[in-house]
Amino acid sequence: MISKKISAKVVTDKFGKETGFELSTKPEDGSQPKKLYEVTAGSLASETAYTRRACVPKGKYVFTVKDAFGGLCCQWGKGSYTVSVDDDVLITGGGFMAKTKSHEIMVGYEP
Repeated sequence: MISKKISAKVVTDKFGKETGFELSTKPEDGSQPKKLYEVTAGSLASETAYTRRACVPKGKYVFTVKDAFGGLCCQWGKGSYTVSVDDDVLITGGGFMAKTKSHEIMVGYEP
């Protein structure tokens, strides 16, 4: 079985304690997702970069970034997030108008 590396880099804004992020499986059979990692809100410093990595087999995954105030950028500093698979950037973001933003990631599938 070939595994791939999912990397998530989150840079907190001026209110780092409001931010958290996680990576979970997305089982196709409808079973309960498994968290591969979780960085909880309240545990991060302000204006700091955090990177988490997980080696995963082919499958679907969900990356979720959480922010108690609704985003990581702009007037609150230069927060952002980037998700890559084997160093190929798939997702970048920062400002969003909700307390969570999720992205589905498909690993090991050919276009």
